[in-house]
Amino acid sequence: MKICHLTSVHPAIDTRILYKECSSLAKKYEVYLIVKHYKKESINGVHIIPFPKFRNRFVRILFSPILMFIVSLKYKADIYHIHDPELLITLLLLKMFSRAKLIYDIHEDVVSDIQSKTYMNKIIKKIIATFYSIIEKFTVKRIDFNITATPFIRDKFIQFNLNTTDINNYPIIDELKGKNNPKDSTICYIGNITEIRGLSNIIKSLEFVDAELHLAGGYEPIDYRDVLSKKKGWQKVKEYGYINREKMREILLSSNAGLVLFEPEPNHINSQPNKLFEYMSASVPVICSNFPLWQEIVQKNNCGILVNPENPKEIAKAIQYILDNKEEAKKMGQNGRKAVEEKYNWHNEEKKLFAVYQKILKES
Repeated sequence: MKICHLTSVHPAIDTRILYKECSSLAKKYEVYLIVKHYKKESINGVHIIPFPKFRNRFVRILFSPILMFIVSLKYKADIYHIHDPELLITLLLLKMFSRAKLIYDIHEDVVSDIQSKTYMNKIIKKIIATFYSIIEKFTVKRIDFNITATPFIRDKFIQFNLNTTDINNYPIIDELKGKNNPKDSTICYIGNITEIRGLSNIIKSLEFVDAELHLAGGYEPIDYRDVLSKKKGWQKVKEYGYINREKMREILLSSNAGLVLFEPEPNHINSQPNKLFEYMSASVPVICSNFPLWQEIVQKNNCGILVNPENPKEIAKAIQYILDNKEEAKKMGQNGRKAVEEKYNWHNEEKKLFAVYQKILKES
């Protein structure tokens, strides 16, 4: 049975797509991943097929759907599994011109994400969000299965197609496991570095606490670094840029706390950020936004501290508490790791992924 995953946005080494979903499926099926990459190769039994990388976002959105359709047809897959909103047109074309089963993997609430874009004015955002919502609803009703990254997104789409389930982006259970040996005053943030993910307030909080922030990831936009570097707290930042998974593990295991301080945007409040569970997986206490969903996870498992993400002094107070209470912080980290081992892990989600594929293939 031949499976083909398609993405024009994500990198070849995307954790959810390659190392979780595709690598799991490759245990049972012949799996291809068409993705931005420089060569054909095989990773974890997954056949990587290069797709052009467009430097201009508008050009990519305009041409990727048709080009992806043409490239994907060559592999005559039994199931096509698509990961990007811009490839909804590809899904519809495959629906018309192939007999394959179709899956749409919905990583985020795109309509809410559009509404959170700071570089668009309100009228433009409303027009784009409305237009996209119409296409999205039309498509998800007509394909074989929808997979969502969170239960919240699942509940939004199941009303349009009962063949919808959540497969959460929980960590691979042993990937980040190790002996946690935090340095005296080190904390970390690993991920996309953007304004709405709270980095300005994180840097501001460093003015009020004696701590060093280990910062890894890419800036969006690139010149956002210039904004952050002018802040007083920047002198306490150690930058890493883009890092691989092994380096991420090294940083986590040497940190006293991991920060997840997204601002209360519509696309954040009901999200389940992967980094939250990765921190827990590495036995690192979390300091995170006090959103109700996150509060339920953190308080239930006693694995960190919740704060107002828009209050730098409150963030600093939480950091100081972790640094001053080593034994309690260690227990928080252990509690987080236990929660990952029992519930928040990819092993459990992998079973749900196989169940989706088995159902689709049984019906074919």
